Amino acid sequence: MPRYLDPAGLARIQQADDSRYAGIGIHARLLDGAVVVDRVSPGSPADVAGLRPDDRVLFADGTPVGGSDLEVALTPVRGPIDTVAHLTLQRGTTHFSAAIRRAEVAAQLVQHDLRVVRGTPIGYVQVLDFGAGVGEQVRQAVRDFDARGVREVVLDLRQNGGGLVREAVALASTFVPVGTPVLTESGQHF
Repeated sequence: MPRYLDPAGLARIQQADDSRYAGIGIHARLLDGAVVVDRVSPGSPADVAGLRPDDRVLFADGTPVGGSDLEVALTPVRGPIDTVAHLTLQRGTTHFSAAIRRAEVAAQLVQHDLRVVRGTPIGYVQVLDFGAGVGEQVRQAVRDFDARGVREVVLDLRQNGGGLVREAVALASTFVPVGTPVLTESGQHF
C-alpha cells in the first residue's frame, strides 16, 4: 500500500539504505501494536546497554512506543547523535529502564562463518537486509569460502527486512550465471 513520506521519513529511509544511521542499534518489528526487538547490532549502544531480541520497548523519553506503523512507532527512540534515549522495556514479565546514548551505528547486514556438517565444510551466509554494499559483502564471503575450499553455501534470508533492489540483484548475481534474469520489472529483465 503506497504511503506518503514527509522529508524526515525520506531522510530516515535514505540513511538506512546507507547502512549507517543515528540511533541505538536495534532492528525491531511490530507485534500486536508493540515494538519488539528483532536483533541488536553488535557493539552498538543497545548492545552495550544489554538489550536483547524479544525485548519490548514500552516508552521512550516518557512517550508510549507502539502502534500500527513501525516508522512512526520508532520516532521517539530515534534522535540526534550524543543524546540519551530513556527507555522503559519489558523482558518476559520484568520491566526495566535503560538510558542509552544515541550514536552513529553501522548496521551489520551480512554475517558469515564456516560450519562443518558430517565432516563437510559448509559456508553459512546470513543476509539481514539489502542495504548498501550487501551484494559485495556476500561476494567477498563467497570468495573467502572458495579460497578455503568450501564448495557448498547456505544463504539464510530469514528475517530479511528487504531493502535496495540493486543490492538484491547484486547478491543474486553471485550465485546465478551472468545474464540470468533475477528480476522482472515492467517487461525488463535484470
